[in-house]
Amino acid sequence: SELKYKNIIDYSPIGIYQSGLNGEVIFANNRFAKILGYDSPDEVIKLNFMKDIYANPGIRDMLIDQIKNGNTRYELELHWKKKNGKKIWVRNTIRVNRDADGNILNFEGFIQDISLWKKYETELIKLSKAVEQSSAAIIITDPNGNIEYVNKSFTTITGYSFEEVRNKNPRILKSGKQNDAFYKNLWETILSRKDWKGELQNRRKNGELYWESSIITPITNEKGEIINFVAIKEDISEKKKMIKDLIEAKEKAEEMNRIKTVFFANMSHELRTPFVGIMGYAELLSEILTDPEAKEMADGILNTSIRLTDTLTKILDITQLEYKKIEANRALVNIKRVVEEIYARYIKAAERKNISFSRSINLDNNFIYTDENFLFGILSNLVSNAIKYTKEGSVKIETYKEVDNSKSKLIIRVSDTGIGIEEEKKELIWEEFRQGSEGTTRNYQGCGLGLSIAKKYTEIIGGKIYLESKYGSGSTFILEIPFD
Repeated sequence: SELKYKNIIDYSPIGIYQSGLNGEVIFANNRFAKILGYDSPDEVIKLNFMKDIYANPGIRDMLIDQIKNGNTRYELELHWKKKNGKKIWVRNTIRVNRDADGNILNFEGFIQDISLWKKYETELIKLSKAVEQSSAAIIITDPNGNIEYVNKSFTTITGYSFEEVRNKNPRILKSGKQNDAFYKNLWETILSRKDWKGELQNRRKNGELYWESSIITPITNEKGEIINFVAIKEDISEKKKMIKDLIEAKEKAEEMNRIKTVFFANMSHELRTPFVGIMGYAELLSEILTDPEAKEMADGILNTSIRLTDTLTKILDITQLEYKKIEANRALVNIKRVVEEIYARYIKAAERKNISFSRSINLDNNFIYTDENFLFGILSNLVSNAIKYTKEGSVKIETYKEVDNSKSKLIIRVSDTGIGIEEEKKELIWEEFRQGSEGTTRNYQGCGLGLSIAKKYTEIIGGKIYLESKYGSGSTFILEIPFD
């Protein structure tokens, strides 16, 4: 019988011990030793609870208080030290053994290592606090959808307290804005043990409608049976309103931009036709007038009309690029002929400013498959700008072929010795109505559309255009077009 009970104690899953009045261990079973990290009970017999086991030095006073109160059995959760010094949580049930006169003989104890349980308890408390303090509404229901728990944010968003919705179905929030098929899909999804995500419009306690983004997750037990549903809901009413306002503002801006584009296109057509007549008469007057002063006025009318016509043409071009989907009309183009035409168009403008204007064509094959009108427009804008911003020195067009990664491309460089462009304005110049010098006090005429048009034309024909410039030392615009 003694052997049987000894075996029961030795192999018990609970640590069992006896200690003396001074805290010395006088008996311990195998489990007690294992919990403290010792190999056998013999090692534990040498220990003293106060010195070697209790991690909290104040525990002795607490135990003495318990004994003074006459308690014969009490339970504590406290920190103990293992052999390696690591602290563990134990649940210790203590019984005080007394003689017939009430004198304490010894103490008996039963312990369980609850470190893992304490860890889970801590995590559970943290999660509970996070759920309670979450800005999202959180609802937990039973498998039938009846509410078992809601957090504070649920009350803030819906106006319903927990007591008002306990054991009720979340359908009390239904607004009637979602049809039966919507809810049928929702239930089919979560009953198939999948998460459901979506947006729906519900109704608060005060009758006000609101939008929410919701995630509903089924919770299953070890058998795979659904035991709960957890819904996390965020009030997105303001977000939906903001998106709606942004869409309306975008549509309004697009409509205003379309109206602006149509207006510019119409005005360009309406104004350009009269200016063609004015230029014709001014040119005729310049040829037939002999009086120098009158001839100068006629030339002034002609030059001003040319400038305004150029501006109107650019406005028409940029509006067409914005308003219409323009595609390249590709064909074989004679590069040399295009460069010569550009040269012939602008040589007199260069001569009037007393600057050198030259061209250099270094190509084995003068033909490229591209859109001739776009290529002419790009070079026209680049050369016109180069002459405009060069007071003295030269403007030069260079063309050559370059091979990069076995791919051939046409390179056209338009260089000048003009004012150059400041580093911080190198990206700005490609924008519409922007120039290197801006404002009413700018030093150069123009509407700031030429480079924007050149860039858009380059993109349409599949090319690349970029700038090399140093302020005060001139600029070079490089155009690259694939030979394909």
